[in-house]
Amino acid sequence: MKMLKEFVPYVITSKPCVFLFGNFDGVHLGHQFIFQKVTSLAKEHNLPAVILTFQNHPAEILRPQNIPGKLIAAQKKINIIESFGFDIVIDLAFTSALASLSADDFFAKLQAMLPFHYFVAGVDVAFGKDRKGNKDYLLAKAKEVGFEVLFFFFFSVDGISVSCFAIRTLIQDAIFYEAKKLLVRPYDFT
Repeated sequence: MKMLKEFVPYVITSKPCVFLFGNFDGVHLGHQFIFQKVTSLAKEHNLPAVILTFQNHPAEILRPQNIPGKLIAAQKKINIIESFGFDIVIDLAFTSALASLSADDFFAKLQAMLPFHYFVAGVDVAFGKDRKGNKDYLLAKAKEVGFEVLFFFFFSVDGISVSCFAIRTLIQDAIFYEAKKLLVRPYDFT
């Protein structure tokens, strides 16, 4: 597995990839389901599986007055991601400079590194200044550049939507068993 900690100005894989984008700050059951789907899709098409995530929560820069508690230590997050068999992990520090990039500039940096066959993201995807890199933006780019976009929707277990917000709420309400069920491990709430 190849690990990158920054954007690089050269192509890091000669083959088009299955690219997954997201914060994945809890690597919860929903995230793990998506990791499995992405790595399986990559294997099925004999393509590299690539994931981009962030070392820190974007709220640390975008909303410093409202930073959510961490559900997992940074290295443990990477260890879990690695265990799913991704070929390349891009683990960026979310900085003010990164936050100030336009959606076009952010996408151009990705495209300089990676030829996409599939771009996979949540239906609520947002990147670039003012969150302009959204679902509609990706669909337009896919048509312009020539790749497929796959959106994942919310995942639920026993009628509970699996999200980091839901898990944090369960922990704050001392419903630890339900939180652990959604995380599939004890939490590292810090």
